[in-house]
Amino acid sequence: LTILDHDNQRPVSAAEIEIANPSLADISWTSGKITIKGKAPGLLQFNVVARSAYGLSHKESFLVQISEPTPP
Repeated sequence: LTILDHDNQRPVSAAEIEIANPSLADISWTSGKITIKGKAPGLLQFNVVARSAYGLSHKESFLVQISEPTPP
């Protein structure tokens, strides 16, 4: 997930994750990669919030279904 700062056309180096139900998963965004580590099954809604060099922010929402692990 590449996030560009439209004020200076450079990639954003940090973004915040807002999780509606943190008991379902741990989520991180680092260098354009979202990592989701599920804890429990269910629907997980989270937002990625990026801020520009001038302090403006933009939020995108995502919805992910966390499933039970598949046995080997």
